[in-house]
Amino acid sequence: MSVKTSYSSTFRELCDPRKWLRRGLNLLYPPHCSFCGDIFAEEAFEPETWTQICPPCRKKLVPQNKTPCRRCGAFFPAESGRERRSCVHCSADTHYFKRTVSFGEYADDLREAILRMKEETNGHLATAIASLFGRIRGDELRALEPDYLVPVPMHFARRIVRGVNGPEFLAEELGRRLKIPVLGGIVARTRATTVQYELTPRQRAANVKNAFVLKSNFALRIRRIEPRKRLEGKKILLTDDILTTGSTVDELARLLLAGGAASVDVCVLARAVGDRGNER
Repeated sequence: MSVKTSYSSTFRELCDPRKWLRRGLNLLYPPHCSFCGDIFAEEAFEPETWTQICPPCRKKLVPQNKTPCRRCGAFFPAESGRERRSCVHCSADTHYFKRTVSFGEYADDLREAILRMKEETNGHLATAIASLFGRIRGDELRALEPDYLVPVPMHFARRIVRGVNGPEFLAEELGRRLKIPVLGGIVARTRATTVQYELTPRQRAANVKNAFVLKSNFALRIRRIEPRKRLEGKKILLTDDILTTGSTVDELARLLLAGGAASVDVCVLARAVGDRGNER
């Protein structure tokens, strides 16, 4: 690089109004970690959103030396040169979805983050975790080549109580980061199902059986476009916060495939094994 080019680049950077605006805002509202709350250095802050995770917390939340199962997303100790296409948790199951990409295990700091996400009303932590998910697992998600992201819907009565739906924040943030359109409102929950973590695996499957329907939003109804027209031949990536037995996403995958989708994959913030999950 020539000296002239270097000076020109430095001059443009110094004159960039966005840089000075960001610095001014950082003075008034210092960037802080959405998980631990600590203020961290500006050079460690990524200004795409005002809700980020600091470097020390990223290390806590990202699984270390773990290999996920391609099918169900469960994590195991890393094995050199070996990739699990199925595992003890999913080899005997017949799922409608093909692949699961999970950010981490439902344990320790990630478990705490997700439980806090369920209680917050502004979605800051949910957006920050979803952004980190996109950075860490983005290449795996792109490799699935989804046409649409579809968040697991929440029943309207539960939305009134909780206020936010984590899977929607996950879908919106991943869609923005990976440039994948979000097909919101294509599915709806028809009844307020019992909370899944209180049930056995068989009861979970029965609990969500026929609990979802395909629907069109108002604009599509005006244009008389049926949901099948949107789904026909498309690859769908379902987003959810936790996967335990997979009953919820499996029922949705069955519905989407029956509605014309070519394939359904799943991405979740956490994969729970056993009875620790708090899946809807």
